[in-house]
Amino acid sequence: MNWRRFANEMKQQGRETFYNAMIKRNPLPVSDTHFIMEVDNQVQVDLINADKEKLISFLRRSVKNYDVSVEVKITEN
Repeated sequence: MNWRRFANEMKQQGRETFYNAMIKRNPLPVSDTHFIMEVDNQVQVDLINADKEKLISFLRRSVKNYDVSVEVKITEN
């Protein structure tokens, strides 16, 4: 739910590409606090990585867990 809330904030800020990358696939849990975000190409990786700290900070505050981390990878499909 918090993932989608942040995506919607990005959409409201005019960050459509960021928004679309976030809602296309759900994050893949590696552990309770580590998630992988799969994207389609290197352009999306660069775009997400530029604001990844905002995403992580938002998630950490929302779930009240400061161990949350997100890794961005290009999907193999």
